[in-house]
Amino acid sequence: MSLEYGILEEDRQEEVGLNRTLIEQLTTGLDPLLERLDAYLDKRLVRTLVESVAALLVFRNPKQGLHVSELGAYIKNGAQAPAGTKKLERLLHSEKWGKDLIDQWHWERAQKKGKELKAAGKRVLCIWDGSRIEKPESEKTEGMCAVLSSKAKRLKKNRKGIWNPPKGKPITVLGIEWNGLLIAGMQGVAQVAAMDYWSRKGEHATTQREVEKRLLRKASHHLGKDVVHIFDRGYAGAPWLEVLNMQKVPFVIRWKGNYSGIDETGEDKAIWKIARGKRSWGQREIEMVQGKKTVKKAW
Repeated sequence: MSLEYGILEEDRQEEVGLNRTLIEQLTTGLDPLLERLDAYLDKRLVRTLVESVAALLVFRNPKQGLHVSELGAYIKNGAQAPAGTKKLERLLHSEKWGKDLIDQWHWERAQKKGKELKAAGKRVLCIWDGSRIEKPESEKTEGMCAVLSSKAKRLKKNRKGIWNPPKGKPITVLGIEWNGLLIAGMQGVAQVAAMDYWSRKGEHATTQREVEKRLLRKASHHLGKDVVHIFDRGYAGAPWLEVLNMQKVPFVIRWKGNYSGIDETGEDKAIWKIARGKRSWGQREIEMVQGKKTVKKAW
């Protein structure tokens, strides 16, 4: 299907540094999506989509890859950059398609990945993550809200050779939040199941908890109740535990060390104190990255 749209001519591939293996992977990965979009969009717009994805792979630097003019210059070989920008704008502003098509495509691929893992007798993991896209110099972009700047946090860290690093409250900039789900087994390549961008301001303002609840309901519907959900420390807390308990899904959460819990007698204790003195369920050897040694861990 992708060959019909001619992703890139061979001379263009060499010009931008896309090797043959990358082109073949791009062709294979986009085929199902292109077949679906072909029913809604003109062939020229579908071709523009393929060229735009190839451009995003080349311009991995966000200062380049998130500028429409840069992508337009790539699509039309620089000299015709305004024409390429117009092609990209026509694709993005077309009312014949929307993010719902992309979301449905992701969920279908995640379902397929989950069925393949179950058929092979492997455990299916749904890995949750979240972050933000920072646009510190944007003022007029719609849907922007205040987000914590991870870049500013990195720059404030103590480093050898500097003194008096800036301290105080976390720095906030304009940006947009996102939450994503990955479907994976214990080995192999993960598959994107969902990628939801949201904001606390604007016409479609929402909250992080509402976005997470919506994603959990969709994951239960599309993937089933037997998928194990994996959460990092940001999800630790009683409110999210109540949501997971209502959905009745298996989960693993990386708990914060300073959080407490209630033991079987109803006493409020630190988590490590609740587990102290109890017999472990088993032991497993884990290969440590640092030092390249193997240690035994109880669980």
